[in-house]
Amino acid sequence: MALCVQLAFALLWATNWLTFRMGPTNNAVVNDPPLRVTWKAVTGGAISSSPSTDGTLLYVGNNTGYLNAIDLQTGNIVWTRHLPNALMSAPLLYDGLVIVGVGDELSTGSSPQAVFVGIGPSAIDAFDARTGASKWHAAVAGSAMSTPAIINGMLVHHNGAGWVTALDPSTGKQKYARNLHSLASMSAALPVGDNRFITAGVLDNAVWELSVADGSTVWRTGFSPEGSGHGDCPAVTDGTRVVCDYMMPAPGQSYTIAGNKATQRAFALDVKTGAVLWDVPLETGVLPPRNEAAIPLLFNGRVYFGSCVVAFMQDRKSTRLNS
Repeated sequence: MALCVQLAFALLWATNWLTFRMGPTNNAVVNDPPLRVTWKAVTGGAISSSPSTDGTLLYVGNNTGYLNAIDLQTGNIVWTRHLPNALMSAPLLYDGLVIVGVGDELSTGSSPQAVFVGIGPSAIDAFDARTGASKWHAAVAGSAMSTPAIINGMLVHHNGAGWVTALDPSTGKQKYARNLHSLASMSAALPVGDNRFITAGVLDNAVWELSVADGSTVWRTGFSPEGSGHGDCPAVTDGTRVVCDYMMPAPGQSYTIAGNKATQRAFALDVKTGAVLWDVPLETGVLPPRNEAAIPLLFNGRVYFGSCVVAFMQDRKSTRLNS
């Protein structure tokens, strides 16, 4: 379904794909016509990454390190590259390059003991979008599962060791690096305005709005240190609010534990100030070992969340944006 959603948005046939899901909101696209399978491609591994397209080729990475470029019309694989670790970030397309984040989901412990996400090699790599030839390689301190964004010619990325780095997307040369001491995993940089972006992380459970130019803080909104999942999913925005979710431990526990009960919560922050507009409980159930947050969807003034807990899995749970 995620592939169909991406393809629906790809009808814009953009040459560059500069952010998660390409649109200015990080939001999926609702596709009204009936969907049907027209081709199938075997990618060589399970897929946690969202695909991207330039209108001719579809680019998708998988959890065994294969990056595939697939003909959008036929499903034929045009070229494949194998990297030394999982590819879980969504590929970005920029001036003839396809840029991917390399890194696994393994950590040294569970929150709040975790101090590092990404045990194997972690990097951001760029390839020629037509041939797959390697163009540049930039090692990063922690897992590059989190999807970067390219804003005003700057690639910004928050990694599994807590660092925010900015790279020249043409060359991979580092422009600056800043340690937030907060770990990102399967999240994505969210562009807002012309020169700012939003990111979130765990250990220091918080959401930041940062300047693209130098990584300085525009605002920071902190959450309870007992929570988890803040760095696990890409936030969405309607231009006024930024919306996402996280997990809180069950009563009597000091932090969330996989296999124990936890409560999923959803929140909205003011984009300009970071002020909390609402923070509400959704579901309570058993916390799975991975993916402690669910990617929200904005549609017709409502925000929809998939359930993060095993006991319920109520995919149609929603709340009004202005509640």
